[in-house]
Amino acid sequence: MIQLPQGANLQRIKNGKRSYAITPHISGGLTNAKTLKKIAEVAEKYDCIIKVTSGQQIMLIGLEAEQVEQAWEDLGMKSKDKSGLRCRGIRFCPGTSFCKRGKADSVKLGMALENKYLGMELPSRMKMAVSGCHLSCTAPAIRDIGVIGHEEGFELRIGGAGGHNPSLAKTIAHQLSHEQVLLFVEKIMDYYKEEGKVGERLGEMIDRIGWEEFKEIVIDEKVKNQIRMEHFEELEG
Repeated sequence: MIQLPQGANLQRIKNGKRSYAITPHISGGLTNAKTLKKIAEVAEKYDCIIKVTSGQQIMLIGLEAEQVEQAWEDLGMKSKDKSGLRCRGIRFCPGTSFCKRGKADSVKLGMALENKYLGMELPSRMKMAVSGCHLSCTAPAIRDIGVIGHEEGFELRIGGAGGHNPSLAKTIAHQLSHEQVLLFVEKIMDYYKEEGKVGERLGEMIDRIGWEEFKEIVIDEKVKNQIRMEHFEELEG
């Protein structure tokens, strides 16, 4: 079995030749000219194709196995292990930091979630997204954990998924503050780490346990002491 170079993904094998891609991490797709110049220099050095991914990242495609380690050194970055049964990069939009339609600070919340959960080992892969308004540019409705900003606070949705078996996330709480979102997500993640089966997405675990029973478990006294019960009432419409 051929060993996969660390920090790389195998691409399509053509004429028996293997090539690899690396993905320098860019939080929320927000970066600066200096970083882009460095990525361009490395791509030019190794004759890579540059791919802007759906996950707000920039991928360099076309590396040979022996080039991967040096390419990371040239970038001046370390690879972040986000593959496999881990929390992937958190998608977040510009929110009130830059967007004229933003209703909430999605950048601040997205960075807080990323700093805590990016690369965390879990029962299955985990995808999160934060949107600064109801237009939901980051597609929080099809993420394991999705957050939508409104003028009155954040709406928290859980259990969504895309891919071959898509499902919509359900709203579990609304009108939350930044701190309340972090508190409640931590509770949900702790329970998922304890009770989720290997390969079982968050939504699949909730389906197995039952929505109402799951809510009773995660909305415990600690959560109730920090978040008033009206934030958990069903939304109309």
